[in-house]
Amino acid sequence: MRLGIFLCSLGLLAGLGAPAAAQAPDFANEIWPIFEARCVSCHGEKKQRGDLRLDTRAHIEAGGENGAIFTAGKPEESSLHNLIILPEDDPDIMPGSGDPLTAEQIDLVKRWIEGGADFGAWTEAAAPAPAGPAGPGKPTMEELLATLADGTAPAPEEALAKLRDAGALVLPLDQKTPLLRVDFNLQGDAITDEELALLAPVANQLTWLNLAKTKVSDSGLAALESLPKLTRLHLENTAIGDPALAHLAGLQHLRYLNLYGTKVTDAGLDSLAGLGNLEKVYLWQTGVTPEGAQKLAAAIPGVTTNLGEQLAPDPAPEEAKPEEEMKDDAPADEAPAEEKPAEEAPAAAPAPEKILEASLDEGSCCTASKADEKDCSHPCCVEAREKLEACVKCNPGAADFVALVKRFDAGGCCAAALAEAKKCDHPCCVEARDTGVVCAKCNPGAVATDDAPAAVNLFDEGSCCATAVLANKDCDHPCCVEARSAGTVCGKCNPNAKPAQEA
Repeated sequence: MRLGIFLCSLGLLAGLGAPAAAQAPDFANEIWPIFEARCVSCHGEKKQRGDLRLDTRAHIEAGGENGAIFTAGKPEESSLHNLIILPEDDPDIMPGSGDPLTAEQIDLVKRWIEGGADFGAWTEAAAPAPAGPAGPGKPTMEELLATLADGTAPAPEEALAKLRDAGALVLPLDQKTPLLRVDFNLQGDAITDEELALLAPVANQLTWLNLAKTKVSDSGLAALESLPKLTRLHLENTAIGDPALAHLAGLQHLRYLNLYGTKVTDAGLDSLAGLGNLEKVYLWQTGVTPEGAQKLAAAIPGVTTNLGEQLAPDPAPEEAKPEEEMKDDAPADEAPAEEKPAEEAPAAAPAPEKILEASLDEGSCCTASKADEKDCSHPCCVEAREKLEACVKCNPGAADFVALVKRFDAGGCCAAALAEAKKCDHPCCVEARDTGVVCAKCNPGAVATDDAPAAVNLFDEGSCCATAVLANKDCDHPCCVEARSAGTVCGKCNPNAKPAQEA
């Protein structure tokens, strides 16, 4: 092969009349656009996976942690070429996310190296346009998790075993990352500050933590100060108050914080003002006022603060249909056609494929693959998908969501979102879903299903008591406990409640 190429290159001198070799690709016009579109998000100025940058000539020539990435004239000895031609299911293929490079793009890179890897006059990427008033955009959750995972060693097996022995659900975010999700929620009030000490050995891997319904205290949350990679934190239905939030002030990667049903007030939110990456804070049934929530939103551009009051507007009343208007104007001597009672068409069951896609956990390997318009190739996910189910190992929240689906009202916002293979994003529905129930305001029919406690009809829709009953428990607010012990309904939380005999 090489001998043939060599002879062809000598064709003019030998008078053989062979055509001249194809010109090597121009870096600035043909190679750089590939790097810019597919490579620099992980190998650029802001992030350098493997200590490799591909946005300047000097950095490309310097290579990364494994040395030079190309040898001029020898694509077969260049990792820049060899990594882009790996099979699609190889974990080392580059680019690491999205579709593989096309055959044309691979050929361009190969021929550029073969031609001597000439950069021409190109030295670096053009300077980006100045950021607008809101400043540069934050990385996506997928990009953030990739950055946090880069260079992170797996957690010690002994530490994982101790967490599991304590009752925690411990799972990797996906099969290719050392980052972990630790969930104590299932153990509830059996978990105290003592168990939080078990998190220290996995501090460098822990990024999702669920302490909902546990008995952690304000002082106990000091253990979270040593968890720098936390991006998602559930503290709902715990007894924590304002002092606890001071321990969260250093969690600069935190994106999601659920404080539903805690004792937090406006004063405590001041501790969160410096968390510039925070995106969602749930504050339903806390001591936080609308003014306090607005103050936090002003301090953190783009954050959503949910007090449980931002409900979807009621649909506008339908206008009269032309047929109805014509019916009123019909001549008196013309007998109207006999009308048959309209039969209500049964609601179509959501397609299993839609339920599967909607049930995937945010940030999971399956969701990341969907964002790249392909299915996750992990064996466990492939096996589950063949059964039209989500892999519970990689999507531990999927089963809870699927259990809620049967309670959605036909024609409601939750069912409409499911028909598009999505979860409803109305704040009230997100809040309810995060606490394991269906939003009673948007799904009033849910309270009438056979498996819903009849007692829910005593309470105002969407109240703390109704929400608790739908979760098969009693509301633990002191005012509600006192009312229940007296055989009545708490009027403070259920001002429109019906007397028991009317329910």
